[in-house]
Amino acid sequence: KENGLCGSGEPHKGWEMRILWRKNSRGMEMRNSIFLFLLVLPFLLYPQVKNPNVSGIFYPSEEGKLRDMVDKFIQEAKVGEIKGEIIGMIAPHAGYIYSGKVSGYAFKSVVGKSFSTVVILAPSHYFYFTFVSIYPQGSFLTPLGEVGIDEEFAKYLLLHSKQVRPKVKVFEREHSIEVELPFLQRALKGKFKIVPLLFSQCDYSLCENVGKILAKGIKSFPNKKFLLLASTDLSHYHPYHEASKIDRFTIRELLKFNPKELMEKGMKGECQLCGLTGVVTLLVASRELGANRVRVLKYLNSGDTQGNRARVVGYLAAVVTRETSSLSESEKKLLLRIAREAIGNFIETGKFSLPHVEEESLRKPGAAFVTLKVYGRLRGCIGTLIPRMPLYETVARMAVEAAFHDYRFPPIRKEELSAVKIEISVLSPLKKISDFQKIEVGRHGLFLIKGVHSGVLLPQVATEYNWTRREFLEAVSRKAGLPPDAYRKGATIYIFTAEVFGEK
Repeated sequence: KENGLCGSGEPHKGWEMRILWRKNSRGMEMRNSIFLFLLVLPFLLYPQVKNPNVSGIFYPSEEGKLRDMVDKFIQEAKVGEIKGEIIGMIAPHAGYIYSGKVSGYAFKSVVGKSFSTVVILAPSHYFYFTFVSIYPQGSFLTPLGEVGIDEEFAKYLLLHSKQVRPKVKVFEREHSIEVELPFLQRALKGKFKIVPLLFSQCDYSLCENVGKILAKGIKSFPNKKFLLLASTDLSHYHPYHEASKIDRFTIRELLKFNPKELMEKGMKGECQLCGLTGVVTLLVASRELGANRVRVLKYLNSGDTQGNRARVVGYLAAVVTRETSSLSESEKKLLLRIAREAIGNFIETGKFSLPHVEEESLRKPGAAFVTLKVYGRLRGCIGTLIPRMPLYETVARMAVEAAFHDYRFPPIRKEELSAVKIEISVLSPLKKISDFQKIEVGRHGLFLIKGVHSGVLLPQVATEYNWTRREFLEAVSRKAGLPPDAYRKGATIYIFTAEVFGEK
């Protein structure tokens, strides 16, 4: 720990209190009272502000020097375009002179993005325990200021998982959460809170349980935007070339996105991550949230950053993403331009026209909806669920249909064109479901069909109206011209996802 190369330490067993009670009615009342008291007690005992443990050791203790160092690492990182939504991140937790360059890549990927809560999954280097410890209230202090705890989400985890418990002692010396905070403070800059989780001796079943509870909890708070952050270094103290070989194998296994297999190979020592259990839990939770890809941003070891290659520690920056299409930012901009030109040409000539498009991804069949708003008010929305024509042609035709043939609204006039804002939703294939619990409000759109009746609602509609799952189903039933409970009475339900983008 003294030099911040990785910060490993020897764990030791903590103490455990057990309470016995009689199983009669009076004893049951006493048990309930004691349980509630013990649940609340940690919240009363935790200090309101958690002071830093390694300020001045792993990173500068002066605010200006720390800010400049972190900003430099982030600015120097060259991260290309990341497709899809970032669900999780992997970053190292060593001293900044060793791992800061790699951390810069991880946190560069979220610069400019907004997250209300960051769940940090980190290893305990100094204490041994067989559960996951949470710091449930107050704030963590760094030289850049305080970072508050999301107490609401912390309480959710405590109430819904017996594997998550508050234990203040294990945070007393730990650095694996602390070193991530200055990077978060500089990358996000907005108001965000954290949920600190420390892992010690865990098996896969515990990681799976906590990962699924995390995902379920995130889905239960649709008004919050979450980021999962696993804090880990890779192999420790091997010669440079041996470490590089081990780390390359670990990265290949990580890219498979198979948490159970990664855990098994990690326990055998084939994959080496000091934060293995946190990373496995991150992968479990991310899969439950629909993520489908791990992308490596940067790998280096301390031999690369500080020169001594005799005994090195490996560092990795990666993101876990949920990708619904392969569209790049330039392709999205082109589709928006095609939609606007199609509307403009129809106003001028009364005829539909198509541009020549060379991008292969846009020439493949695609389903899409085009939504038009004038001064913030809906003015047209038409699309197709079935990919019958090239995506760029679908967008152009649906733009014209939304502008001039949506029977709910008058056609767009020439003098209104400058006020029109275009939004495009590129749809995934339809998936038939029978279990309504599989519907994720805010992520899934709905298509309902019963007899000659059908209705469709895009994912963003539920978010806009803050609907519950039941309200969403009732709304799509009404959209189909059916009673609100039609979804439960013989209707067929399909779900789909959509990549939504629009003009600013």
